[in-house]
Formats: sequence, C-alpha cells, structure tokens
Amino acid sequence: MRKKSILMAALVMAVANLMSCTVVGQENKFTITGKASNFADGKKVYLIKSVESQEIPVVDSTVVRNHSFVLEGQVGTPYIAVVGIADSLMAQEVTVIELIVEPGNIQIEAWGDDKHHVATGTPLNNASMQFSQAVDSLFRSNPSVRPETLYPFVYPYIKRNVGNVLGIYLFERYEASMFDEMRLELANDLYTAHKEEKYADLIAKIQKKKERERQMAELAKAVQPGNPYKNISGESTDGNELSLESVIERKGNRYVLLEFWATWCGPCMKEVPYLKEAYTKFRGKGFEIYSMSIDQEKEKNKWVQTIQEKGMEWTNVLRTDAKNTTEAYGVQGIPANFLIDCSTGQIIATNLRGNALTMKLEELTGKEL
Repeated sequence: MRKKSILMAALVMAVANLMSCTVVGQENKFTITGKASNFADGKKVYLIKSVESQEIPVVDSTVVRNHSFVLEGQVGTPYIAVVGIADSLMAQEVTVIELIVEPGNIQIEAWGDDKHHVATGTPLNNASMQFSQAVDSLFRSNPSVRPETLYPFVYPYIKRNVGNVLGIYLFERYEASMFDEMRLELANDLYTAHKEEKYADLIAKIQKKKERERQMAELAKAVQPGNPYKNISGESTDGNELSLESVIERKGNRYVLLEFWATWCGPCMKEVPYLKEAYTKFRGKGFEIYSMSIDQEKEKNKWVQTIQEKGMEWTNVLRTDAKNTTEAYGVQGIPANFLIDCSTGQIIATNLRGNALTMKLEELTGKEL
C-alpha cells in the first residue's frame, strides 16, 4: 500500500521517549522485517499507529543495519500504521510505508524501484498489495480513468473486506466521490459488520441527500417544456426589486431566457460569450435575458463588477437567499436556464448551453421573431 503524502506532522508530534511493545503471547505477535538497498544504515525506524488523534502513538522503533530492520510487537485487532524511516523525528526527508499491522511475519521490500515499497506476508497486507497492483495496472492501461470506471473496479475489493480494516480503509479512501447507490450499500454493509456510529450517520446523510434529490426531481418536472413559468424576483443592479413576470409582460418581449448563475461558477462564466452572442443577434427581435445570480450578499460588489466587466447588458438580478427561488425550478446545479414564450407564459426549452441558445432562437425566427 503506497502513501502519497508523508504526513510529517505525525512524526514531529510523536513522543520522544520510545518504548518497544512487550510481547506476552505468540498468537498475537507481529514481526515487520524491512530490507531494501535505499534503507541507509543508521537511519531511525518508527512504527506509528494511524489514529485520529493529536498525539500519534509510536508503537516501536529501531535502527537500520545492513540495509534492513526488524520491528516487533503484539496486536489484537489489526490496524493501519505507517513505518517512517528518517535521520530523526525532526528530519525533513522521510520514507513512509503504509501497512496493516496484524499477527504474522510482515515483509517490507522495494517494488518496481527504490522509491516505492510494499508490505506483504500476511493475509490483509497481501490483499492490499494485490489491490495496489491491480489499480496500478488499471491506470497504466488507461491513464484517464474516470469514476464510472474506477469505482465499480474498487467495489468488489471493499465488498470482500467489509469485515476487516482493509475494507474500512478502502471505503473511507474512495467513498467521498462514489455514486450514492454504491456508497449506501457499502455503508450499510460496514455498519452491519462493525456497528460504528459513523456509518449510521453516513447512511442517514446519504438517504437524506437521495430524498432531497427525489424532491427536486419532482419539482423539476413542473418546469419542463410545455409547463407555465413560475414567477420569481430579485434585486436589480440599481437596488430595486424586479420580477420575472414584469420582464415577460414587458411590451415588445417575445421570448425571455431565465438564467441561473453565480460569479464563482466557472461553467457559468464560460456561458457568458454565448449569451452575449444570442443577445446581440436577437435583442432587437423581442429576445430578453432575465439573469438571476445566486451570489451571497458579501459578493454583491463582485456581482456588479462582473456584469460591467463582461458587458452583460441584459436584465440582471441578485437573490442572496436563493434556496426557495431555485427550488421553484428544481435547480440542483448551475448554470441552468429556461426559455419562456411570453405570449403563452409557457417554458419551451431548458438548459440551452453553448451554441444551442442561438440555434433555438434561429429556429424560432421563421415563426415569430
């Protein structure tokens, strides 16, 4: 198992007076033997238990001799740990190897080159090694691996190890970006196996999120093409309250694009040139944009500045308490837009991104514009 970050803080905060663990029974004994050409003689070796604590416990320590070292101790429940090799606890350069401490003889050796090391020799460390090799092979064959490919690949390894620390480690490493259905299933499995409250809390969080998404999906159905628009309002750049209804009913307007965006939203800002293109071409033919920003009150000046700098000459409003407003349109992410026919009050298209807006308005030109 390779560790991408060295976590120097863990070594610096470790206790200075190191004591070896006393072995009281052979059945729970572990031995960690490390040997590699880049393990320099005289370097200190620390076995540090990975725990969420301000004080990281040093389980054992020794010194490298003949490019090798031995650490020993006793373990009941297997746990994740790191072996740190350095001149001292205060050293800037540290070699870190992550492993699972469990009963048996664990061997650490170089893998591929002197920069990477792996732990093998016991069931969980062997399984971890197999996983690391499989992931490495996956990325070599497809460097641009996407989540929809990666997580189904990781899933069976977690599933097979839900009852042990490797399953916990892999789940907590990958779960943050997993699809909700997969996260929920594995979290349920882990809770059943370990009864830890953190998994019960995660299950509740995922279920709440899924219910929220279901509700928003229901709201979104009401604003699909063919349905009437819902009136909303916001504060204009001159400080007055301005409703969507007033723009739709404004004389001369035939089509209004309701656009949800924010200054901090990168994809939103990428849409501005396309909105400007459509507005320049069709503003004299009854087309208007009602652009609602969901920036916070503290970002109000930035909102005004962005409008000016980007030349966003259409109708702009700000709604700092936008939750109810975005919910009215089932908006779960921005940018999002809705094209409204002023003559009927109906939504006729949604999410016209890029050139799609200009193309849609060109299609309408032969009808009314």
